[in-house]
Amino acid sequence: MLSGNRREYYSKLLDKYKSGTCTEDEIRELFRFFGSKGSDELLEKDMRMEFDRIFNTGKKQAKTIWIQRPAMKILIAAASVSILVALWIFYRNGNQLPKNIATTKTELIKPGHTQAVLTLGNGSQIILDSSLKGQVAVATGTVISVNGAGDLVYDARHAENISINEITTPVGGIYKVVLPDGSNVWLNAASKLTFPSAFIGSRREVTLEGEGFFEITKDAAKPFTVKLNIDEEIKVLGTVFNVMVYGDEPHQKITLLEGSINFKQKGETHILKPGQQAVIEGGKTEIREALTEHETAWKNGLFDFQNDDLPSIMRKLSRWYNVGVELNARDLSGHYTGSIRKSSGIKEVLKMLEVAGNLNFSISQRKIIVNDK
Repeated sequence: MLSGNRREYYSKLLDKYKSGTCTEDEIRELFRFFGSKGSDELLEKDMRMEFDRIFNTGKKQAKTIWIQRPAMKILIAAASVSILVALWIFYRNGNQLPKNIATTKTELIKPGHTQAVLTLGNGSQIILDSSLKGQVAVATGTVISVNGAGDLVYDARHAENISINEITTPVGGIYKVVLPDGSNVWLNAASKLTFPSAFIGSRREVTLEGEGFFEITKDAAKPFTVKLNIDEEIKVLGTVFNVMVYGDEPHQKITLLEGSINFKQKGETHILKPGQQAVIEGGKTEIREALTEHETAWKNGLFDFQNDDLPSIMRKLSRWYNVGVELNARDLSGHYTGSIRKSSGIKEVLKMLEVAGNLNFSISQRKIIVNDK
């Protein structure tokens, strides 16, 4: 049985751990304590408090679990489960995550990376990846090159005319392009941006499919328009925003970080302010407050889940790891909150989800199979 002073000490250390403020030495000490019999009393008390808070409030809340090891910090998702329950499983299994994710040839499943295909106005194509640098083409006087940072850059100062270009990211790809006016666009996986080689005249217009993050150079004389489909477009002067319009998602999202934008759909115009987003579903638009860091986490190399359901998460994994998904589990109603680096291996991500939920993940060839435990 713990003495009063030791109980108070480890209780404070546990609070620091859950808030993510532990030093590595404190983490190691806490881990050693969890492996001792004296930890049972503290763990049981904390678990009871967690379960009372979660299940007796009338609303199951999504939880976030930190698993930390020397030189390693992973934030994983949990659905209506105590932080200490997951830690208990973690340590009672020899500080190892579950090993029951059956796989076949997972070494072939890699995280996405910088890659895209540029299609010029004459139909010729250029493969873009992290190894390509320097000038890649000249289109009607516009010089197209890849700079030292790996960005595709359009220099239209000596443009003679325009041609329509396309940059397409495959499944498992991401790329950044600097448009002829200096605007920056990051494209997420499975996306396409269509744009002119030079903005000549009184307007700047591009077309987006998939997902893109925009930083638009201000030019009051030339409003910037992003066309999404026949009945939808975004008009801006200079602003920062994210657009998610994947065809396999149940809704589209336009999220504004800075400036202001007008979103037009079927003749109706909606004005967004910073921190707001337009959510389009079934032909109807709703303006909501946005979790901007969540909506733009993909650009910063993170999977970020905020009360996301599993089908939504699996669609993101499918696009990034270029895998199929088979959902066989009977109950997919759980919601997950947490984040993990997109550079993580597929098995690592699935292990995080398996710790957090009540599902079993396996991989066969290039397909993730989800079953009940």
